[in-house]
Amino acid sequence: MKVRIGIVGQFQNLPAGIHGISLSAQVSSIIFQPLTAPFKKLRREIEMPRVLIFAPCDRVIFGIGDQSASLIMILHGLQLQGEATPAIVPILYRFSVFVQWYKSADDEGKIFEQKVSLALGDTNPVLENVTSFQMTTNLHRIVANFQKLPALTPGEYNLTLSIRMQGEAEWSQPIASYPVNIMEAPKPQIQPLVQ
Repeated sequence: MKVRIGIVGQFQNLPAGIHGISLSAQVSSIIFQPLTAPFKKLRREIEMPRVLIFAPCDRVIFGIGDQSASLIMILHGLQLQGEATPAIVPILYRFSVFVQWYKSADDEGKIFEQKVSLALGDTNPVLENVTSFQMTTNLHRIVANFQKLPALTPGEYNLTLSIRMQGEAEWSQPIASYPVNIMEAPKPQIQPLVQ
């Protein structure tokens, strides 16, 4: 099946399963061909659940009855208060990471592990949380809770999500990433008294 779209330009970050091409301004339409067969084959080889939501937040609240999840205050950065602290002094800050997985046909009876990591660039992670889970229903939700942060230097950190089957030695490449900007709080301005 081919889909004709009447837009001209360069396309990046296309949804999975679609060929993307770069075009000049003279072209009046673009043809995309969904990759249904290769995508299904790839999913069978990977045999892993698919991540639907990966979001750090202040806390997660589940509704009474339907167990719907509410993410309170989605994080995009943290401000460090006060002077820099030695690397051995942790920062007391509680936050959660909400992950929702979708079951694939090959997931039945398998046990998986997810790893949530926080790192500055390519350095070793400063935080990690590993959780085992089994896809017993179509959707599976995990809340990874962190109670404190190690002393952090300011910069743009990456919160990443990896998955593997339990018992495997190696983790997959991160399948989701979320930038978290750690910044110093602005220093208070001292104004001279004028008489």
